[in-house]
Amino acid sequence: MRRTVASVTAFVTFLGVSLAVSAGTATADPVLDLRCEVSGDVEFNPGVNIFPRKFDITGSAIVTNCVDLTMANPHVLSGTLTLAGTGNAACAPTTLGGSADVTVNITWLLSDGSTDTSTVALHVQATAIPPTVVVQGVVTADRFAGDTALASLLAGQANLLDCLTDEGVTQASGTVTALLYSIP
Repeated sequence: MRRTVASVTAFVTFLGVSLAVSAGTATADPVLDLRCEVSGDVEFNPGVNIFPRKFDITGSAIVTNCVDLTMANPHVLSGTLTLAGTGNAACAPTTLGGSADVTVNITWLLSDGSTDTSTVALHVQATAIPPTVVVQGVVTADRFAGDTALASLLAGQANLLDCLTDEGVTQASGTVTALLYSIP
């Protein structure tokens, strides 16, 4: 079974928050398997505001410009993803943290015109001091099953004007570069 660390390297505006994402640490030298651009939208219901509360999160994204270095035939070209989950949080830094559990379903377009899928179970944990979001997960089904995913996001200040309304922040969008590493 191959272990994988997913790293997202980009600056993204998300919930009015500037995010810088860095790789998780691993015990062996990672090998780059896949690089893709991921661009999408997420929605929060109810919106995230200054008061901690439970919310549902849904979203979708387009996965493009993939470079698959696994030498697999057929290899990954692009794809789409959907996500859904629940969380409990408030706009940072108005809370000591928050969390969400999200399931991500990815449909990969392969070089022979066929498709393959991956399902990833993610747990997202946020802290206000320091403003950090840690994402940990595992690929639970299909392509890359059993692999692990890790990312740390350093979050900036949310738009407090949106956070101060009862409706709160209800949607966000952004683009990131996703890198998939295997650990030999």
